[in-house]
Amino acid sequence: MGSLTITVADQAMLPAVAQRVLCQVLEANRPKVQTRFSGNGRLALVIPEAIFPANLRLKPGGTDLVAGYVAGTDIVANVQNAGSNWLAPTMPASGACVGDANRIAINAVATNVGANPRAITLDYANGVGLGTVNVDWGDGTSTLGAAESNAALAHTYPDVGTYVITVRDASSPSDATTAKTAIRIP
Repeated sequence: MGSLTITVADQAMLPAVAQRVLCQVLEANRPKVQTRFSGNGRLALVIPEAIFPANLRLKPGGTDLVAGYVAGTDIVANVQNAGSNWLAPTMPASGACVGDANRIAINAVATNVGANPRAITLDYANGVGLGTVNVDWGDGTSTLGAAESNAALAHTYPDVGTYVITVRDASSPSDATTAKTAIRIP
């Protein structure tokens, strides 16, 4: 079985790229999108062939890499600019997936805040809008009862490593009201 592996030129792009990829995959298949380290030591997203979105178009350098796809082959794409039209259809300006107005979205993760390589800020939106959210930072700590939307939460990691940040609506903590993103702290 083939796959599509998407690497990023800059690790700071990973949250935006991951969100665009996950918005293209059917909701039921989103857990099947994998992460793994690429040859440059950065995280890469891997979409198995079995869950390729029907309308997927990938043009990181102008040429559509998915057009004429041969089953069982592997495609590797390095995305240089998370904001360009490399994955279509494009994301709406809100950053939320089309049809996912009632979901939580991680809009951005800023790293190296205040020149501290382990400090980040997390920007998210809670489309569920039922109250506060709980943030699991992936390092054994959590922020409970954070504002429901458009908050820039600060966090400092205790050590280098790769962490998965999880944001859940506090009043409805199901998979449908949860967003996750991976971050690598150098």
